[in-house]
Amino acid sequence: MFRVQAVSKSSSSFENRVSLCKAYRGLRGDALNEASGLPDCEFVHAAGFIGGAWSKDTAIKMAENSLKEFETE
Repeated sequence: MFRVQAVSKSSSSFENRVSLCKAYRGLRGDALNEASGLPDCEFVHAAGFIGGAWSKDTAIKMAENSLKEFETE
């Protein structure tokens, strides 16, 4: 499994610089695949700080989509 992990704003903070997409948070398996439009996602933590996928390409796409979401906020 490949992981996508957010980076904290500081070493003493639980706040992320960029979290994973809001629509992905707290989802697993088929529900996450449907929400993301990606084929082999496994999970995204409800807080959006970590997620996993079964392929490197999907993990990269999850990160790219999260960055795009952040840029539009």
